[in-house]
Amino acid sequence: MALARCDECGKARSRKMMYTHRHDPLSHPNSDVICGSLGCEKPAHIWLSQDEENHYKAGQRVFELPIHTRAVKVRLK
Repeated sequence: MALARCDECGKARSRKMMYTHRHDPLSHPNSDVICGSLGCEKPAHIWLSQDEENHYKAGQRVFELPIHTRAVKVRLK
């Protein structure tokens, strides 16, 4: 599962997965995808694992984010 982190919070980390590839959400930096780090409300980049990156290279553009952690926050209108 992809993770969302801003530039200041840095590269996404997980105990189970290694995230090595950074991509921008469609409307970055004016995106409504917000960094998942505690207390941070900056626009986020999306970090993908190697397996997800392979899917990205094959044309996939929609990725799931974990819902059981503070992986991402969404800014509403």
